[in-house]
Amino acid sequence: MKPVITLSFFLCLLFKSTNAQINDTGIARIITNIRQLYELNPSEKCFLHTDKRFYQPGENIWFKTYLTTNDLPVPLSNVVYTDFSDAKGNVLSKNMWKAANGSATGNLFIPDSLVTGIYRIRSYTLWMLNEPSSISEQYVFILGKRDQSKSYYLPESSFTVDFFPESGKLIDSFENSIAFRVTDANQMPVLNAKAELIDENKKSVASAFFHTEGIGLIKFTPEPGKKYSLQVSLNLNNKKLFELPTSNKNGMVLNVSNLSASKVFIQANATNQFVSENKEIIVVAQQYGKTVTAQVFNFEEAKNAIVLNKKNLSEGLMQVLAFNNKLQQIAERWIWVQTATANELNLSVDSLSFVKKGKNKFTITVNNNESPDLSVAIIPADLPDYSFINHPNIQTYQLIHSNNRDGFLFQNNIGRTAYELSSAYLDALMLTINPARFSPDAIQTSKQPPLRYFFETGISVRGTVKKEKESMQFDSSRVDIITKGADSSTIFSTSRLDNKGAFAVNDLHFRKQATIYLQATNKEKKKRQLAFELLPGYIDTLDDKIASARFNPGYKELTGNNTVNEQFVKNYSVSGLGKELAEIIIKGKTKEERKVDSLNKVLTSDAFRESEYTKSPNQNFGYISFAQLFEQEFFGLRFNSGYDRISGMGGTESSGSASNDIISYYLNEQPISSEELNFINPQEVVLVKVNRNTNLHLGQMGPGPSVLIYTIRKLRSRFNFTTSTLTGYSIPLQFVNPDFSRDEIRNTEDRRTTLLWQHQVKFENGKASLQFYNNDYSKKFKVIIQGIDKKGNLYYLEKIIE
Repeated sequence: MKPVITLSFFLCLLFKSTNAQINDTGIARIITNIRQLYELNPSEKCFLHTDKRFYQPGENIWFKTYLTTNDLPVPLSNVVYTDFSDAKGNVLSKNMWKAANGSATGNLFIPDSLVTGIYRIRSYTLWMLNEPSSISEQYVFILGKRDQSKSYYLPESSFTVDFFPESGKLIDSFENSIAFRVTDANQMPVLNAKAELIDENKKSVASAFFHTEGIGLIKFTPEPGKKYSLQVSLNLNNKKLFELPTSNKNGMVLNVSNLSASKVFIQANATNQFVSENKEIIVVAQQYGKTVTAQVFNFEEAKNAIVLNKKNLSEGLMQVLAFNNKLQQIAERWIWVQTATANELNLSVDSLSFVKKGKNKFTITVNNNESPDLSVAIIPADLPDYSFINHPNIQTYQLIHSNNRDGFLFQNNIGRTAYELSSAYLDALMLTINPARFSPDAIQTSKQPPLRYFFETGISVRGTVKKEKESMQFDSSRVDIITKGADSSTIFSTSRLDNKGAFAVNDLHFRKQATIYLQATNKEKKKRQLAFELLPGYIDTLDDKIASARFNPGYKELTGNNTVNEQFVKNYSVSGLGKELAEIIIKGKTKEERKVDSLNKVLTSDAFRESEYTKSPNQNFGYISFAQLFEQEFFGLRFNSGYDRISGMGGTESSGSASNDIISYYLNEQPISSEELNFINPQEVVLVKVNRNTNLHLGQMGPGPSVLIYTIRKLRSRFNFTTSTLTGYSIPLQFVNPDFSRDEIRNTEDRRTTLLWQHQVKFENGKASLQFYNNDYSKKFKVIIQGIDKKGNLYYLEKIIE
């Protein structure tokens, strides 16, 4: 456990080391303000791990979210939102998911109609909307049905350089550190560039140290009156000069060195004019609102440096602030405190098979005693993988994207190299972003930022009872709330009414949708049904148009010989959306059959139109559940208790949880979980289609039968109650890992592009086992593992198995 250093301890040090020039009460106020700002505004983050970043129409995007508060897996919220949109901000789907133990799992279906392009998935909680920069954004590339034979690339473009002085500005006659970022017109980092600092006479001053992702660092001492430029060259014929910010004659340089594995060095140097005005300054360092040091620097006495021991610090962000003798903030520096020991994942191969439907077994181990919360994706390594897609891993999101308040930054992977190189890169990188959550004015005054959103631990039912007449009083009344779920589950709750008739009930949990009924009891204990107005939940207020994506590079089609994509079309293309069974054509159809044909033509798209059985249920039969409807209309076919199999399908008896008769369900051509059958109102079902032996999306979902359900919403009032509806949690699909050990399904073609998606990994004795079957074509696998442990340590592994 880290030692706790109290405010009184800091003040003792300050009283001992400072004279009257520094106001100790003011310093104590600043330390208290910082603590209160962080305590009252905890930072929540929501990383989104998807199974891959390249998709085709008809596939599912499988994902898991990881929630943290102040970078620890102790979330504020139990409700997660996702929205899926194109680059222009047109929302294609919006969902609300129930989180448990700091994570939520789900899937997003990609409609057949989507055209080729870059699409954006955002994940967040309601609380995170108070700081929109923390919202997780993952970009994916979708290859449309008409472009299956095409490939794309990002052409070269002009580039520019942005500069970031360590102290905010350059100061003459002292060594200054200045980071820079080289990006092109698409906001992409320029790689493999060289840079050199030259003066106004074209004379070389210093070589710039280039890190990865177009980020570099220069250390030099500006001479008074001189101008400097950075010469960046991509090749002999492509060189450009970029002028550095002008250096200042007066000021202070704050240097923070984070390169040591055990120490952080903080030093300040100032010009004579600055010292004459500020013989002393105060330096405060804090992590997540907890002050780790507060020291007075005295320039006249050469007391201008301190050393912090990293064993007393937490891994994560640290802010170093400098204040003048008027307690005005004059400099700021952010670093990432990195431990020398990395938390690494190890992946070993127990059995490997690249034959058609070959069985594979891998083992995950960690180099510590933790059992982290992990999710795993295994995909064919020969899928198209465009490098111009911004799709950060968990380390990059938690360290960089979620902390950057200064706009978009392309960064997918930080990676861990040798400690010295990794620390130097992080040091330069932290100079190029702005993690400051609170303004200097807020730190001075403790002015709290405006909070428009609260954190949710469940679904809230909030509204106002309407007065029948102005004389009605509600201050001691109550309202009984009945929440009727779409699956017929019922929640009874009670809320007091305030003097304006407002009521609220929190922490409800229901899926899909719920109907709300209200019954009020007045001061005389008389029950009465009153009209009310229900406030919509956030998911119901999300517009179909949101802000355009901050990232939309101008990629182009690759022309000429494209053997790579030819192989993709041969092995994985879904332009035909799998195999489909032709319907038997019968001449002289009955009236009922003509009705079915009409519904089939109006309700279904081309990809779903043909099926083995198509029926329109008899609406005169008072069905009470979809299972009853199905078994009556399709006589001889019967659900099991879990709805994941149907007896009488003509196959053999089921064996195991991944056999050939596991059913894929579609509601209005959107894939749904078998659990969602409980939420379907049988009176709204107008068409049901059955394929006994072939899944429509064989290439993505695996073999097996499919049931397609089409509904038309009917609006009605029950018992003359005043009612309203709220959207509930979305129901995630279960990823089906087919079991090809059975001979009867081994001859079915398998074109899956996600071989395994496992959102939960179970460790036993420090090891976790992964088992999956190959498809018919993959000759090498890509394994991506991400997660976090109870201490907040982040885990990421990407490995090619061949």
